[in-house]
Amino acid sequence: MSDNKLPFWPERKVMAEILFANNKFRIPEFQRNYSWGEDQIEDFWNDLMDDSDSNFIGSFVLNYENLKTEKEESPHFGHIDIIDGQQRVITISLFLAVIRNIAKIEKFTELANRIQRNTLGFEDPVDGQTTTRIICGESLHDFYITNVQKENSDIFSVVTSEKEKKLVVDNALFFKAKIEEEFKNAPNKEEKLKEIYSRVRKIITIQIRIDDEDDAFEIFETLNARGINLTLGDLLKNLIFGKLKDKPDLKARWETIISNLKEVKIDLARFIRYFYISKYSFLSGKKIFKEIKKELKTIPDYDKFLNDLVVASNHFKLFLNNSLDDWSEYDNSKIIYNSMSGIRIMDITQCYVLFLSLMRNDFSKIRWTNFFQLIEKFSFIYFFISKQPANKVERLYSKIAIEIEKHSKEHANKQLNLLDRSFRDLKEELIKIKPERSLFIEKFGYIKYTNSPVIRDRIRYILTQINNSKTTGEHIIDFTNVNIEHVLPKNPTKWGLTKTSIKLYVNKLGNLTLLHHKINSDIGNDILSVKLPELKKSEIQITKDFVVKLKKLNKWEEEDILTRHKQLSEESYDTVWKYW
Repeated sequence: MSDNKLPFWPERKVMAEILFANNKFRIPEFQRNYSWGEDQIEDFWNDLMDDSDSNFIGSFVLNYENLKTEKEESPHFGHIDIIDGQQRVITISLFLAVIRNIAKIEKFTELANRIQRNTLGFEDPVDGQTTTRIICGESLHDFYITNVQKENSDIFSVVTSEKEKKLVVDNALFFKAKIEEEFKNAPNKEEKLKEIYSRVRKIITIQIRIDDEDDAFEIFETLNARGINLTLGDLLKNLIFGKLKDKPDLKARWETIISNLKEVKIDLARFIRYFYISKYSFLSGKKIFKEIKKELKTIPDYDKFLNDLVVASNHFKLFLNNSLDDWSEYDNSKIIYNSMSGIRIMDITQCYVLFLSLMRNDFSKIRWTNFFQLIEKFSFIYFFISKQPANKVERLYSKIAIEIEKHSKEHANKQLNLLDRSFRDLKEELIKIKPERSLFIEKFGYIKYTNSPVIRDRIRYILTQINNSKTTGEHIIDFTNVNIEHVLPKNPTKWGLTKTSIKLYVNKLGNLTLLHHKINSDIGNDILSVKLPELKKSEIQITKDFVVKLKKLNKWEEEDILTRHKQLSEESYDTVWKYW
């Protein structure tokens, strides 16, 4: 996708032009639950209250599809869908509710009413009806309306043990305490509260607008791959170039790092942080530069650090842009490549923290297969399908990576025993946070085919892995020899159906299988009785099983598709990606 043909346009905005404008927002069900905890909330507060009167909070990806008049039949007509930024939107909305509630407590009625009217509530410009501005996901929907967005809500007095809701309450109390602390030195509480409210209005963001849901996931990945926060990288470059200015190959080594990262679309700041927490200690990005300066005391320290970064960038290039031949020197190369391909297709990056340590400490390669397969399976269930938070997992990967770094300094006779112990520890910790089966099956239900190349690759990956689990031989994911086949075609005219009537289920995984190119092109949009003999020619196990099911049913309708989709979700959790 070239830059001049992007199906979206970025705009610099302040928060008053987004959340405070004449818009309503919805958080789609596929988004993960609210998960911001103390670290993120404290960072938000500190950034908001620093010396500048505005701060940048990152980009928002917003889907305007349901604002189009032709979409009026949609139950979400009139809402902007938040594709990326839901954690920040909920946090900002919650913060505004805290300001409103404090304004009411302090009898600043006009300010409280203004915040309610302009940010938490939404007044329809046509009929004057007032509704809430943000529709949260199902798990938080009623709670958030009742305790945050409604005019007379009181989030401070809510008691709950449910994790997501408790985060909302805890964060509200955190903000309340911080504002009350600001009051201690304020000559005028109302003016201080207005100042804080003004700071929120001036928060700077980049709004990425899209107008088609099919583009959403591809855009999301593109934005993640083109991270814009290069501050850490710029600071580190200046530091290293200052310390090593007499080294003749300095520029060449740095350009190797930049070239490798550019090739795999990983921003420098993220790469540096991943490298640091794979070797030294777990820290947020903002603290790493200071710690690097403490860690490196001499010119040789800086020289070695730069060399380590070059090697790590080569490893990143291997992780994200590899072929089977790249792994040929290692035992079980096909299995390792298979797992790495799956992780790359899922766009899971936190695990590279651990992989960097494994690659750096060569004694561990005899156990690579175990680590890579475990993390592939875990990543699919925990991140890719269940959309669970990354914080604790990233911290765990860092812990195990640093352990492996320490094992490398032990005598060779002890290294493998220590490595095996680290693997067992990792597996035990990942089992502890295994998502519930019901949650996985629910989230799996959202999987659907789209025209996005990224989504098509992911569908092929899922179907291929399910197929592999049914065979005894090793099978490398090969996207060049198979197509995704819709058994009920997207153009169902020959089936006596319309595109509109099948829209909600035709792209479900339950309606999809794999076929070689020639077979796929031959059967096209034909009816089931014509398709079956052609499908029967396939030697792909998942399709052979599908044919048996179709012959037995002698029909293929919505109920059958949804039933197979659920069966595939159960099989995926119980067998295909099981890691416990």
